[in-house]
Amino acid sequence: MIHCFSVGKFKPLFFASFLSAGAYASELTLELDQQVVTGTRTSRVLLDTPVRTEVITRQDIERQHARNAREAINLLPGALIQKVHGKTGYEVWLQGVSADRVLVLIDGEPISASTGSSVDLTQIGTVNIDRIEVVKGATSALYGSNAIGGVINIITRQFTKPFSYMIQGDLGSYGTQNVDGKELADGQRSGAGLIALKQDGWYANGSFDFVDSDGFKAYEHIWDQSGPEGSKANGHLVFGLTPSENQSYFFGADYYGEETDYRFTQARPGNPNYKIKHENADRRTLKLGADWWLETAGEFKARLFSERFRNTTNQDSVDTPQLEQKRHAVIRSEKISTQWDIDASPSHNLTMGADYEAQSLSQYAWNQDLPGEKVFKQELIEPRVDRHNSEFFLQDAIIISDSLELLPGFRFQNDSDFGDYFAPKVNGRYDFAESVDGTRQFIRFGVGRGYRVPNLKERYFLFDHSQNGYVVYGNPDLVPESSKSYQLSWAITEPNLYYVDINLFLNKQKNLIATGVAEQPNESNDFISQHEYINIGRSKTQGAEFSSTLTPTDNFKYMFSYTYLESRDLRSKLHLNKRPRHQVKSNIDYQPNAGPFTISLLAQWQSKAWYNHEQNQQAVSWSRFDIKLNYDMTKHIKLYAGIDNIEDTQRDFSIEHDLRPDEGRFVYAGLKLTNF
Repeated sequence: MIHCFSVGKFKPLFFASFLSAGAYASELTLELDQQVVTGTRTSRVLLDTPVRTEVITRQDIERQHARNAREAINLLPGALIQKVHGKTGYEVWLQGVSADRVLVLIDGEPISASTGSSVDLTQIGTVNIDRIEVVKGATSALYGSNAIGGVINIITRQFTKPFSYMIQGDLGSYGTQNVDGKELADGQRSGAGLIALKQDGWYANGSFDFVDSDGFKAYEHIWDQSGPEGSKANGHLVFGLTPSENQSYFFGADYYGEETDYRFTQARPGNPNYKIKHENADRRTLKLGADWWLETAGEFKARLFSERFRNTTNQDSVDTPQLEQKRHAVIRSEKISTQWDIDASPSHNLTMGADYEAQSLSQYAWNQDLPGEKVFKQELIEPRVDRHNSEFFLQDAIIISDSLELLPGFRFQNDSDFGDYFAPKVNGRYDFAESVDGTRQFIRFGVGRGYRVPNLKERYFLFDHSQNGYVVYGNPDLVPESSKSYQLSWAITEPNLYYVDINLFLNKQKNLIATGVAEQPNESNDFISQHEYINIGRSKTQGAEFSSTLTPTDNFKYMFSYTYLESRDLRSKLHLNKRPRHQVKSNIDYQPNAGPFTISLLAQWQSKAWYNHEQNQQAVSWSRFDIKLNYDMTKHIKLYAGIDNIEDTQRDFSIEHDLRPDEGRFVYAGLKLTNF
């Protein structure tokens, strides 16, 4: 529960804490000097990197109180946060390219998609995140399949102190939409913590975070629950050895677990059918890695990655004694990757590497209309399907002059089912002469080819929803999707004052995979609608992204972005669905007298968007405002609070094509203890 109280008799202590805490608050800076790796796969200073890279910093995450990657990425310019189809989570679209064509990585390694296609961002906690790096446009030359729309690389934290710790927790309320009907009760509980050790020759750290929610109800006195009830939790452990300054080794283990319930009403003749959908998921990841720095041969790194993702979904009618349906899926992924960086000459820096990846999928379901009468359904063409591929990539960073750098490169992939594929790219940067006052201007460009191999679900799925009047078949004859991406940006900055960036983009895609009418329907199912995955699509997304950051003083930071998006199906000439033409995002951070108190105001607006391909349903435009408060009581104690969605902008759940936020107004407060 969130309480308010008078501080009258505590005024001396309160103001003493306020004044003494000033030294503990960090300044509001542009942070253009930080290192990034995603655009080139090598460490470069953000301001100097030749590949346009957007960064969500640790400071951004903490000031926004982001509990998961979805909340952290929400204000990224041009990013569209969409609900995962058929699930309770959220995914991200970049430059109008849908989420199953955006590659999400953690420390350069892929994360299993919760649906077999797209990654649920709410499954990634933020306590162990140092920063999130985003490169938009086709990046398959560096990262392989699925990187048609871009790459989101989540970089985990590194610690330098001998001993570091942090623990925090908060309570929040949905007010009148609390499930228990008590407006002042807590409807959601969140917590996180970490501990890190670093000594000569070794280091270790562990972290956890969780969110436990009662869900919320948009309407009173009905069965349906608009937000799911349940919990999501992450755990992370890593142990590393650094026997010398020229070598390091590490072992890591990650765990994710989810238990959620969602109540809904299924229409049927006579009386409604009240149902509960129960979701159970867990992800277990193991990582091994080694880095060697060789005096004359550059840096060599090797990684071994193994992950298993299990997802079980139950659907149960409350008015029957049996469980009606259970669906169980397991995705297994293994990957070995190597990378070698070498200075071939003063003007050439080579980056090359080889990857081997294997993935398998198994899935089944059973229905039980009467107690004890289970009907099993194999939901894949075979009990278990798999694929593997071998890849080689090469990039050359060429210094043409003091003002011009080029990065040509390519990736060659041999897939077990689709044979060879070649993806070239070239990036470049031109710097204008620096002005007397330190102002810098530069142009960056990128041209690349992207590709996406059909996933195992699209090729082998047998999704039988006969009870709802349709089935969807996988198609083993699918061919890979491909794309061409063009990016051109101009930036100007006075590093201690402002940064302005304008990016023009064009993405052309062909052989897009979508569901269509089955060409050879099963005669035994001729009484229901039959669909299959087919290559039918050619599309184009183009537009402009404007982003700016201004820090005129140490106590004020202002960020503003505007995105214009034009998206078309090149065959029908119609707009692509769920893609607003205009989007505005803004953030103001204010820290009075550079003291211990910071207030942040976040705003976003997006225009109308067509909901369906036929364009007879249109989602309305909407806006949302959040406020975040942070107060450093002492060097080690921090209070924080906020109101998300101040104006209570919320979708009408009875209208399918309403794309406004699911969650209404949410008020919360928390406490954080740390020694760093």
